[in-house]
Amino acid sequence: MNDMPPAAALLNETRDRGVVVLTLNYQQRRNALSMAIREGLIAALDRIEGDASVRAIVNEAAEFATHDAEPDPSELYTDVYR
Repeated sequence: MNDMPPAAALLNETRDRGVVVLTLNYQQRRNALSMAIREGLIAALDRIEGDASVRAIVNEAAEFATHDAEPDPSELYTDVYR
């Protein structure tokens, strides 16, 4: 059973005066970098790259993510650059 929320809910993007904040929002897995989050980050960075008004990017987690958060084994060793 897959308890993963929709991809759009996993990464929030806010903008304010040239600063983009990308917030990981997958508290159920301690904000582990799932494939959906990694793909969302890449898409967001690709989109931001072309925006000359962006002067800084901040990446944060909605809750504290500890070093022992385990990735989903089904997502290990997959190629994010398809």
